[in-house]
Amino acid sequence: MMSRDPAALFPDAPSPECFQPQALPPELRMAESGDTRSLQNGTRYELSGGSQVVLYRWPGHEGYGALVSLQGEYPELGMVARNVGRTERITLIQGTASIELNGSSCQMRIGSYAVVGEGVRYRIEGRGQLVVAVSDKAGGATIIEARK
Repeated sequence: MMSRDPAALFPDAPSPECFQPQALPPELRMAESGDTRSLQNGTRYELSGGSQVVLYRWPGHEGYGALVSLQGEYPELGMVARNVGRTERITLIQGTASIELNGSSCQMRIGSYAVVGEGVRYRIEGRGQLVVAVSDKAGGATIIEARK
């Protein structure tokens, strides 16, 4: 049986890049296949740039999952996001998206995912749905900063 601890689900990638389809943790596997009912009862909020998020936490664990309805750019134009104490696995399940990791851009395909490790500056653009598995260390955060 696969661990339910999100921190054990994927390692930090030394040089993040786009990957081919892989199975998500059991809690998010249904969402990867397009059945997002398991994520609908979470906390809802809006990201910078206008995308909508439904957040789902696993009881007893620091990590969490999110269903993101991407509506353009994240973060907004002229900005980048940077993870501190956090690793994200972003899977495209519907629509189109491209992701930029430390200045290198990659077009995502449905079922493909990108691992965004700690310290990585990233942007994502497109229209569709993403499933995001997040592994946080104590005090983990995503910082939005001006693009250099």
